[in-house]
Amino acid sequence: MNIEVRYYSKSGNTKKIADAIAKQAGISAKPIHEPMQGKVDILFLGTGIYAFDIVPVTI
Repeated sequence: MNIEVRYYSKSGNTKKIADAIAKQAGISAKPIHEPMQGKVDILFLGTGIYAFDIVPVTI
């Protein structure tokens, strides 16, 4: 089973949560802008919520 944890974090809080989830899954969390390779069975996706919407990614 292929599990991925991706995140976007402005302040670092979402990264901490993503790292904790990834640690339990035995993998490492990666930023949302890194492309995924191959099929993913379970995807954990984290980002902040600002003004009732997800934060836009600015790279």
